[in-house]
Amino acid sequence: MTREQDRQDTFRVTSKLRDHVTTLPGVVVAVKKTTSGELVVGKIHRAKRLWVYPRKYVNTKLSSSKLDPTNYDLEHRATNMAYKLKVSPQGIPAPKAVPRWVTASKSGNVNSQIIYNYFKDEIIPLLKKLGFCKPGKWVLLNWDRHSTHESVALFELLRDNYIRCSFYPGHATDRLQLQDLKEFQVLKTDSTKCIALWTAFLIQRNTQPEIVDFPFILQRAIELSSTQKIVKEGLKMASLFPFTPDKKLSKMAGAKTYKQYKKQFATEDAAAKQSAKTQAT
Repeated sequence: MTREQDRQDTFRVTSKLRDHVTTLPGVVVAVKKTTSGELVVGKIHRAKRLWVYPRKYVNTKLSSSKLDPTNYDLEHRATNMAYKLKVSPQGIPAPKAVPRWVTASKSGNVNSQIIYNYFKDEIIPLLKKLGFCKPGKWVLLNWDRHSTHESVALFELLRDNYIRCSFYPGHATDRLQLQDLKEFQVLKTDSTKCIALWTAFLIQRNTQPEIVDFPFILQRAIELSSTQKIVKEGLKMASLFPFTPDKKLSKMAGAKTYKQYKKQFATEDAAAKQSAKTQAT
């Protein structure tokens, strides 16, 4: 287990013991095929970001079974002097209202219902608007095997909307997942700077950051980490574009080559289809 994997496991345990805010970005990468048959990156689209608060800090009407499309930023801005004055620490643009989804859970963690609703109310409508989620326009969803990603209801929703899932192996997201490789690294570095600047700035004005302030505090860091350039660098680091799977596999203990996996999966797929035919008769 790498140091990063150990850190992630520790966070999963400790995050259940304290209140915190969870934010989820949705990235849609459109892939197109050239006349030579090569796959290249087309446009990169961003879904509205989801923020999950501990229920006690936000409107008690919010529940884990409902996403609130209203702009909670506008409501909170009026309650804080720094936002009312539209000022911010030197070097950071004044905060602004950004459309987003807001929901709540007991501690600020995501759960299966929140993930389901985020796909139903935001991700799938965005994909349909882009011309996907229909026969001949399937979507490949790459993500980790977090427990909230594996509900039967979610799988049925994805299946009915022509979305197929590809899961990363356990303890491998720090080496394979697009956002872990680049976007989250940039976000982590810039978030630390923003938090320090905002904390000092608010203390000078006889106030201090609250848990519901984080969308504002991290706004600049999120903007810097969400550029098309960052996403493309992450795709390259993940060996997806250009597609160089053996570059990653060679660094993973016990991994086979891409050619060997392709042969193995073809054999397993044929066996599964034969088994299904046998059971049907």
